[in-house]
Amino acid sequence: MLFTNPSRTLLRRLIGLCAVVWIIAAVIWFDPAALLPAAGDETTPAAPRTQSQIRLADISTEQAATGEIRYAEQRVVASNRPGTLTAVAPVGEPVAAGTVLYTVDEEPVIALIGDVPAWRVMGIGDVGTDVAQLESNLVAMGYDPDGLLTVDTTFTTYTESLVEAWQAELGREATGRIEMGDVVFVPADATVTSSAAGVGDSSPTEVLTVSGPTRVADIDVAVAQLESVAVGDEVSLRLPDGATQPATVERIRSVGGGVWLAEAAIGGTSDAIELPGGESIPVDVSWVYELARDTPVVRASALTRLDSGDYVVEVVDGAGATTLVPVGIDVRAGSDVAIVTDLEPGTVIITP
Repeated sequence: MLFTNPSRTLLRRLIGLCAVVWIIAAVIWFDPAALLPAAGDETTPAAPRTQSQIRLADISTEQAATGEIRYAEQRVVASNRPGTLTAVAPVGEPVAAGTVLYTVDEEPVIALIGDVPAWRVMGIGDVGTDVAQLESNLVAMGYDPDGLLTVDTTFTTYTESLVEAWQAELGREATGRIEMGDVVFVPADATVTSSAAGVGDSSPTEVLTVSGPTRVADIDVAVAQLESVAVGDEVSLRLPDGATQPATVERIRSVGGGVWLAEAAIGGTSDAIELPGGESIPVDVSWVYELARDTPVVRASALTRLDSGDYVVEVVDGAGATTLVPVGIDVRAGSDVAIVTDLEPGTVIITP
């Protein structure tokens, strides 16, 4: 008969129990999911993906350029009479018909209003725009009180008589002729904006500059920007002090070297813009370039590019299933892309 040692039996049982505990601990340590019940055929549903819609929208981009604001009408007045400047109109003085711009040896040079410069001696029989300008100014200065002068392009004997009356009032010899250097035609509502000479300087010389009240903006347009701006477009001008002014493009022209210039009329009271010393001031210019109007638009992230190079969007149907649908790419601005598609606006798509 065999006898079992109770101590050894208890020891074996304790060792076996420890082994089981160690195995269970190891399983928990390396794979906690092993303690969970089996999931059978069930799967965890995928997290919902972000959705958006195809929408109709305008798509545009903002263009930026630099430019300058200057006087639209500016005329440099130079003396062609020999002598000494004995008086010069000060900067800031308004210029009207009859204003004395300067004197040479105390002989006054008179401002008259007109677009065509004084370029010749004028007398009986002369015909031209300069004659019409002269006659218009004689009427404006009150030398035809009875209204007998017909303002036209012909210098008549009656024109001569009015010139004689004017010359007599100025203290000049009443010849009835306008000599070179007697008058300077300037823009209407002009102001003396800068001075190049002063009393005591010798003539002939450049004396001063007069400018009309209107300011315009010259905008530097890069070749790549030409298609984004056209005559009639609105632009925004940011002045050095931070103020903004609207302007309308009136002309676009090449200035050579691959540079184009857009000339824009400034809206509002452009004459309130200060141009120190009659010079131009720099401005920053911006305008909106409309790439497409009322067109199907999606976020760029909604587009998937296939290996073939084609683009697709992932369309969601009413049951939540999705289908890849090819689309064409039109233009892009920022994160928006205009697409070419038959899909209706409001179509739900996946947008990662």
